[in-house]
Amino acid sequence: MDDLGPPVRCLGVGIAWNEDQSITLSQSTYIKKLLAKFLNEECKSVPTPMLVKTSFSKEDVSNSHIDYPHCELVASLLHLLWTRPDASFSVKELSRWMSTPGQKMVIAGKRVLRYLSGAVHLGLVELKVRHPHPADSPK
Repeated sequence: MDDLGPPVRCLGVGIAWNEDQSITLSQSTYIKKLLAKFLNEECKSVPTPMLVKTSFSKEDVSNSHIDYPHCELVASLLHLLWTRPDASFSVKELSRWMSTPGQKMVIAGKRVLRYLSGAVHLGLVELKVRHPHPADSPK
């Protein structure tokens, strides 16, 4: 059995060991794949995942078929939430309308992606984690 050193990637999550004995978990590669799959064009990033007064109702539900993979987008965003809790409220609201999305929900889903496009580098930071290989830990 070989010692491969501290993990840098596990199940698609990047693991960065920081000098202050913390680790950063990020899914930047996954976010880039989502942007390529669901946005199809260069987009301007936005500072928040959802506008303040955004709300959805039954009147926003579309009776006609919307040619956008909204359900697949929301499921992909749900997978992202454990390293990006900043988008959790927006994704929760979108997930309430997965079976019958309207145009307003599709626009809100694209806004979450635009928010993530400007914050690809962010992740979840765990403070004061014991390094698995003390000899390799940053001094």
